[in-house]
Formats: sequence, structure tokens, C-alpha cells
Amino acid sequence: MADAPPAGAYAGSIALAGAPTQDQIAEAIRCRARFWRFLVHWRFINRETGEVASFERVWRGQADMAAAMERYPRLYILKAGKLGATELECAFDAWRLRFGQPNARVHLFSLDQDASTELLRIVRFGLEHLPEWMRLPVVEGEAGADTSRSLMLLAGPDDVRTVKSWPVKENVSIDQSCQHAHVDEWARMRWAMNLINAVQSTVAPGASLHIVTRGAGPNEQGKMFREAMLGRNEYHAVFAPWTARPRPQGWREREAPNYTAQGIAQFAPATWQEALQGDETYVYPQFENPPGRHVKDAPPCPLKACEKVGIGVDPGAVNPTAMLLAGERSSGGVHVYDEFYRPGVGADEVGAQCAAWWREHELDEYVRRARDWVYVAVPDDEKLLAATLNSFFQRARLGMRAVPAIREIRSGITLVTQRLNVNALTVGRHCVHTIEEFADYRNTTVRDAVTRVEYAGERPIKHHADAMDALRYVVNLLATWARPEVQTTATGRRIVGRRR
Repeated sequence: MADAPPAGAYAGSIALAGAPTQDQIAEAIRCRARFWRFLVHWRFINRETGEVASFERVWRGQADMAAAMERYPRLYILKAGKLGATELECAFDAWRLRFGQPNARVHLFSLDQDASTELLRIVRFGLEHLPEWMRLPVVEGEAGADTSRSLMLLAGPDDVRTVKSWPVKENVSIDQSCQHAHVDEWARMRWAMNLINAVQSTVAPGASLHIVTRGAGPNEQGKMFREAMLGRNEYHAVFAPWTARPRPQGWREREAPNYTAQGIAQFAPATWQEALQGDETYVYPQFENPPGRHVKDAPPCPLKACEKVGIGVDPGAVNPTAMLLAGERSSGGVHVYDEFYRPGVGADEVGAQCAAWWREHELDEYVRRARDWVYVAVPDDEKLLAATLNSFFQRARLGMRAVPAIREIRSGITLVTQRLNVNALTVGRHCVHTIEEFADYRNTTVRDAVTRVEYAGERPIKHHADAMDALRYVVNLLATWARPEVQTTATGRRIVGRRR
């Protein structure tokens, strides 16, 4: 091994080279306390110009990312391209290595061998270009001490700091725990979920794990970011748009012709929804284009004031049972007021939820005013469920009736698409499962037998489709409503009839 720094060169457990001055010791203490301070000393090669650059001055987006890196142990940064986010995270990797606990380990992961080696190269370059008094010697005479995949630094007696990089494979074997892990371009990895499960199991308690990536459409990685935005997992979500870096006026417009519509959205997204936007397999691309177009914080009117009120039910045994409560106004606009989404649900729970919505939204007033039922669309192969519900509705004196749902998929998708296109379909923001399924709802892909080129098919993937099925049922129900009509017979008797 190389000689360790002299015993007198420690500043509160910080190993410093040579004979540091009091100012250098004080600066080392400041660097240990704040990642921000360490950035003043960090150097990297600008991959656009080839010049040596620093983070002494940062863009607004970099400042936001750096603050989040320092603050959150579990961090998911969804970013535009060319923001310097990877270089910034590599500086954090080095900070955790240099000023972390004794024998700290930092693990780096990227798409392939070249990409993972590049991460280590950035970390190595920055460590080698720290002020001389802040550098640590490389361990000598030990395997893996200084290779293209690992670097070991000697911080003191029995204190070896190690940084190691891995390319992503179907099965990644990680033999030791770490104090910090950096996963780069995770959304574009083929075996992304295998990797993140493996990495999470090796991060020591209280250690940090940061994901830094561009979006790659509505995949599992995108879903995990949405869950982070909703506070439903351990990660803190940060989105860095293309505007986080100063750009010349009209820059995005000039770049756009060089990309597909999907490509420019993922390279230079203005919103996180755009960064996660799907490709040609996306069934409802207009749902979040622009963001928030069809998601509303408050309903347009009380449900009991709607012209029509209906419920779509997609029963599930293994999959969740999804129920959507929707109303159509006199303008023709439909709003999804509420959702029910739960696995392992039977007819009793479905009926109980219908009764709860009846009371909560005072639907007895709707029935009296409209002189009509609240219809519950149930798949026609669920006759027992429909009969059980109708029996329950009668006993509970609820003005509800279970009727067969229109199940034809293509016509239902066409109807939902038409309503979305003219802003005649909205969803309450609290209906999180429905909103998530809009983002996950994609068509299957078909491979041409001759050219082997893949293209979008015409049938949606059934995975993540329970709320989308219930949505089609209720939208079709409202569109094909049998209107009540008062008719007079030949004898002068007035009766209520129904017509489509």
C-alpha cells in the first residue's frame, strides 16, 4: 500500500495530504459539512467543448439538483439532456467517497461497459484535480486498486475508500454494501427493475441512492417517478426541464427537426409529463398534452346536478376491481368524480361502494330530479354480479340499476379519444389509479415477418388496464343512455317510456 497521510494531517477525522495550513483544515471541515462547498474545488472535462470546467458557478437547474442531492438520501432526478446532471452527480459520488465514513464505498451503474467506465473516469478526474492538500493517495499493490472499473484510495490506517462501476446486465452481482449508489440513465436500461432491486438491497442503512436519468416513455421507471411525485415511495422526485440551462432564444425549435416528436420531448422536455410521454404505442397521447389538460382539482359541478350519472365496474379476481363514478353535464362534458380500486373484492364490497357514493353525493336528489336511475355498467359475462347488485339495490332502496356494459374495445377507445380531443372528458386529481393507467395504457407491438421492424398494434396491453376498462364502460354507458320520455296513450293515460 501507499503511505497513509501523516498522523498530524487529520482535521477531525479528515485525512489531508502534506502539512495543511489552518486555512486548509478549516476549508476541509467546510467541505465535509456541505456538498455546495466541495463543488467550488471540483473540476471536470466539459463533454461538449473538451475543456476543463468547474462548478464554481452553476445554472439554476444545477443549483436545484445539487441542493436535492445534498438533502435527500433517496433521490430520483428526471432531467432534460445536456444539463450537466451526470457530472454533478459524479461530483456528489466523489464527495461521499472523500468526506464520508471510514472505508466508504461508492457504486456506479450505467447502461453498458463504456457508459459505466465513463462515470468512473469523471469521478477519477475530479479527485485527481482537487487541491493537492485535499487529494488521497491511490492504494498500491492490491488488485482492483486502480483499474477502468474501480479505484481505491487510502485515507488512513485501516481506512480504504473504494469506488466501483458496473454495466447493467440481466443479473448484476454486487458483492458488498455501499454508502452511496449512483444509477445513471436508469429509464433506458433493459433490465432496469432487476438492477434497482439488486442495488436497493446493497445500500447500507442510512446511505444514499440517487437515480439520474432522462425519460424513456411510459415504462416501469416512469411509473416509479410518478409514484415518487405522489409521495408513494421512498424517493424524492426532482424534474429538471430543458429551460434549467440558459439557452439562446428559439433553441428548442431549431433542435426539433433533428428528432422525432417523441425524441425531442425526451431530450428537451418542458414538463415531467412530457419527459415520460409515450411513443406511437401510447393509446391516449393527448391525455397529458399539455399537462393538466384533463386532470381537475375540483369537479365542474355537484354530481347530483348532472344530466346523467353512471358507474363503470371492471371486476377482478387476481387483478384489482376498478370502479369509476362519472357524470355527464348538459353540455355533454363528462367528469370522473371518484374511483374505487382494490384487489380481492366481491359483490358485497362493490355494492357497499355504490351505496357509499349514493350517500356521499346525495344521488337520491339526482334520481328525483331526473326521474331516472343511476346505472351501473357491469360486463355481460358477470350476470351473477349484476343480479346480486340489483337485489342489493332493491333491498337498500337505492335508485340504482346494474346493466350490461358495452365491452367492444376499439369503439370504446374511439369514443374516449373523441371526448379527450374536444376536452369533453376530465378526471378528478385524486383518482390516482385512473391517471396512472392513462400513462401506462399502450398497444401491443407487432413485428413485420419480412423486415423484422416493430410497429404499434391495434390491441391494448391488458396489464395496467383495469381502470381503463371501467372508463370505457361508463363513457359508453353515458353515450348510449336510454332517455326517459313521458308519452300519452290513445286513452289519454300518461306513462313514462324510454328510448335510445
